[in-house]
Amino acid sequence: MTDLHIHTVLSDGSMEAEEIAELAKYAGLKSVAITDHDTLYEGKETIGGINIIPGAEMSAYDYKRERRVHILCYMWKDKRPLASLCDKILSDRRAAGEIMIKRAAEHFSIGEEFFYKRAEKSRSIYKQHIMKALMDAGFCTSIFGEDFNYLLNSESGILTEKIIYPDPYKVIETARESGAMIVLAHPPVYNSFDLAEELAAGGYIDGIEVWHSRNRPGDSERIEKIADRYNLIKTGGSDFHGMFTSRPAQVGMCPTPDSEFERFICRACQM
Repeated sequence: MTDLHIHTVLSDGSMEAEEIAELAKYAGLKSVAITDHDTLYEGKETIGGINIIPGAEMSAYDYKRERRVHILCYMWKDKRPLASLCDKILSDRRAAGEIMIKRAAEHFSIGEEFFYKRAEKSRSIYKQHIMKALMDAGFCTSIFGEDFNYLLNSESGILTEKIIYPDPYKVIETARESGAMIVLAHPPVYNSFDLAEELAAGGYIDGIEVWHSRNRPGDSERIEKIADRYNLIKTGGSDFHGMFTSRPAQVGMCPTPDSEFERFICRACQM
């Protein structure tokens, strides 16, 4: 079995790839995909006997429906187009993060460097890093919850600085230029079912994430119907972030079945 959705310290996860491979081994997995936000995995192909599939979870915004979208990209042939888009998104995210850190430092009378230290292994600055700094300084006791909503809620947080993301079709076009496998991530998280149908009907995606740690009862079945209707590859992933998460999710929690993983690999080889 394979977990095709894992985050590390390179984005907003709390663990290194080596530690994740160890957890994957405990879970009985053969392979995992490292899919950090807007960050192409370029590390080792195997760690501790676990095969590592290169991936990235690209950030986008559905301006038609006014909601965020995440698109998983895997096993690109030419990284340059995707890498260029990643650099742009990460730069915009860092600029917003620097503003949020400045606000947090002023609000809590803490030096900015105290916040930056929590993000030093990441390619950018994430809200989890700001909350971790506040936890370490004794102002909060958890990453997510009432404090997070008050401070960093996307719409109303007093520290929040919004980020402009590309349209999903721009992300998909760029991923195609890179020869990547394209999978729509977790449609229920941002209520992307209409977009999922639109992308599937237009032949824009190769697969859809059917099994996910935040699915509610009935979600997987609803996504699976879309996948079957358009013969999409069905993937599964824990969306593991370690401690930087709002609810428990373990490596291997929502694995991709071997039969679908075989389809996944075959399709990737054809790209």
